[in-house]
Amino acid sequence: MAYNVVALVKAAMRAVWGEAYVEEQLSLYYLTLEVSRVSWGMMIAIPESDWDVFRTMTTKQFGDVMLQLAQHMNTKKYTKHKRGPKKKPTKKISGMRNHHLSTARILAARVEK
Repeated sequence: MAYNVVALVKAAMRAVWGEAYVEEQLSLYYLTLEVSRVSWGMMIAIPESDWDVFRTMTTKQFGDVMLQLAQHMNTKKYTKHKRGPKKKPTKKISGMRNHHLSTARILAARVEK
């Protein structure tokens, strides 16, 4: 059911904000997070009788309401946060000049002297 809700919201956003926004900028993660969090709160806060208006709507009326709601969405809440450029890895020092000496070898050399 949640997938259907997300698909419906994406379709309304596509109609209002355009295909480019939905495909390139819309974060599906933030959208689904919002749907999962808000739906439970709405079911608790809004009495069941207030939802009856949606049951009696025609498909056209419901689509118009979805488009009106999509126009008032704060799209910044659902925009992808692109990662910055990667840092270049530091150059590794070869072992030709810098040889590792273990502590055990250093202590053994002191004892032998």
